[in-house]
Amino acid sequence: MFIVKTLHTTILLTFVLLCSGCYTDISGKVADGVTGNPLEGAVVLAQWTKTHGKLGLGTNHTLYKIVETETNEEGMFFLSGVDTPFVDPPEMVIYKKGYVPWRNDRDFMHPTWRSYEKNIWQNKLTYKLAPWKEEYSKVMVEAFVATGILSFMVGNNKIPKFKALQSELRKEERAERKLKWEQKKKR
Repeated sequence: MFIVKTLHTTILLTFVLLCSGCYTDISGKVADGVTGNPLEGAVVLAQWTKTHGKLGLGTNHTLYKIVETETNEEGMFFLSGVDTPFVDPPEMVIYKKGYVPWRNDRDFMHPTWRSYEKNIWQNKLTYKLAPWKEEYSKVMVEAFVATGILSFMVGNNKIPKFKALQSELRKEERAERKLKWEQKKKR
């Protein structure tokens, strides 16, 4: 009897430990950081990676899964997660034109894009985006949105909204660089 109880406890404990690392579905709401109104059409992207190598001896990451969606008229979104404990926590990006982009691992508003101590993401959370200010740099926003996302490893058909967003941000970034160069040339 003791062996059966021990076996059941071991199996249950193993299952709990394996599932504790699973990153299930992510849903939430995106809202205006000032008014609290829901934001329709915000692009929400999440990627899960696997870390390879040995800590201290160099590591690299490979893409395990990447998904995207847009928020609906109530600002709500849903992303399917992963059911394996053998991947890194998800990296998320939320962006809507006219707002400061949000990432769960870095702070855009900090001058050095300070990394958070741990990834900030939860299911059923309201993500508030701050309104964009013209003094912010489009060059910075394009780099901030794309940094760390392994989108180059997947085709356009897997994340078309994010690819279109990156393309639009690159055009704005080039226009900003051109304008600054022309202004500098006139001086």
